[in-house]
Amino acid sequence: MKKKGLVVVLSLLLIALAGCSTSSNNESQEAADTALRQVSDKTLKLKIEDREFVIQLYDNDTAESLLKNVPQKLNFHRWGNGEYSAKLSGKIDLTDDKTIDYQVGEVALWPKKDYLCIYYGPTPVSQTNQPQMSSPGCPIGYLKDVDQPTIIKFFRDQVEHASGEVYE
Repeated sequence: MKKKGLVVVLSLLLIALAGCSTSSNNESQEAADTALRQVSDKTLKLKIEDREFVIQLYDNDTAESLLKNVPQKLNFHRWGNGEYSAKLSGKIDLTDDKTIDYQVGEVALWPKKDYLCIYYGPTPVSQTNQPQMSSPGCPIGYLKDVDQPTIIKFFRDQVEHASGEVYE
């Protein structure tokens, strides 16, 4: 009887410790995400067809690397109903922590194919109603002075493919 009681107590203790570990991992991921999204005073301009946006850059090394690699002509395409992306020319350094979770209006770099991604809704891999990448990338900024309904309408109304550019 004592062995069964000891096994139950040890099992409960292991479950509790596992829960603490998960909580700690979630907290460290949130801290890394917050650090990636510190706003800098730098901006880029993004033009898609005849509409110009300002990207307020985050203060991270990946955003700095992109700044050194503009201007660039881009050919955007839609992925699902939540992402507009374009292949960048040249390799952008992604030394920052990475994440799969984004917000509507956020701009990121996806290292797997060197894509600049703009999020306007859930993507085909999203587990929630927020945008997610299929594999981790780095947030570099957000579309400045544009509200979410405008972002959603603009990108959902765009054709499947569009030309654009990113520049200072």
